[in-house]
Amino acid sequence: MSTDLNMEYQEVKFGEIAKHISKRVEPSETTLDVYVGLEHLDPDSLKITRHGVPSDVAGQKLLVKKGQIIFGKRRAYQRKVAVSDWDCICSAHAMVLEAIPGKILPEFLPFFMQSNQFMERAVEISEGSLSPTIKWKILEQQIFKIPTIDGQKIILEIYQKLDVILNFSFDALNKLKKLLNSWFGNFYEKTTAPIRDLSSCIKNNPQYGAPEKGEEYDDTKYRYIRITDITDLGTLSNDDLKGVSKSISLDYLLKKDDFLFARSGNTVGKTLLYTEDFGECIFAGYLIKVTPNPEVLLPEYLDVFTKSNYYWDWVEATARGGAQPNINAQQIAKLTLKVPNIEEQKIVVGQYKSLFNIGSELSKKIENLIRFKKQII
Repeated sequence: MSTDLNMEYQEVKFGEIAKHISKRVEPSETTLDVYVGLEHLDPDSLKITRHGVPSDVAGQKLLVKKGQIIFGKRRAYQRKVAVSDWDCICSAHAMVLEAIPGKILPEFLPFFMQSNQFMERAVEISEGSLSPTIKWKILEQQIFKIPTIDGQKIILEIYQKLDVILNFSFDALNKLKKLLNSWFGNFYEKTTAPIRDLSSCIKNNPQYGAPEKGEEYDDTKYRYIRITDITDLGTLSNDDLKGVSKSISLDYLLKKDDFLFARSGNTVGKTLLYTEDFGECIFAGYLIKVTPNPEVLLPEYLDVFTKSNYYWDWVEATARGGAQPNINAQQIAKLTLKVPNIEEQKIVVGQYKSLFNIGSELSKKIENLIRFKKQII
């Protein structure tokens, strides 16, 4: 942990600063109005900007009181921590926590849980391969180095000011997404373009990614693109670079116009259009690659379509339920969309990009703010 602020630090067990709350409730029996699933939590944001209702779900969930922390204990690498603004119920794949005053300020705990120190340890102690999960009895024993109360007060003041900026930025980004959806929806409703299966618009069959574990990235490796590297806006994050050995099969090496679909978990459906600006990249196993035939379907038009409500309605209807919703290669091949002629696709892409670029710049600024926030502790 950095001591650039010349603060005093203390070592604590997590169980000394946080209490695990495990009160279970049946959605059909609760009088509460709000359900928060892991899909409703944004990585690196303490603010919950969307939610469902208890009637959306079945099976026992966790009771959450206003001000308590919801932490995604499954797939902790997604960095999902939030503070509830309501009494509600939440996914059983989360932990509900509250601070134990004494060694930590209650307001400081959620910010600490966003730090690299905490998140890296959370990933380290997660158990399981397909859906790595944290057990409380392991987490509560973990020892962390945190500032003393006086230091926490200084950092908390900085964090709270940063969070005001971040919340405004996230709000602006969400409004821009709605504007983009509205604009594309207006075009898509009016066009008389033919409806085609994606399989008729791509060069090869959809391909699953490499079954490799990412390593620290350097110039001797290919960059490894994982689900977590794809932002909600469909851009590539540079926040946590990973690499894989260049001895890997070149079948997984991305080329111009390759297009990626996230096939599993809470990120199912996220997409990314590869460009050569990314450098030499390998795509990971929880991604599926297709390569559009540019004489029929511009990769950029497919990118625009997969940011629309039409695509996300298809994802919701197609992803299999259960503990880990997913979409397979055969289902992606059967995805249908309206495909105008190439000239009309170019017009759509050009007009969309003028708005999207604003969102992309805003997304980068948010990423930089989050990076700075992580580096404070």
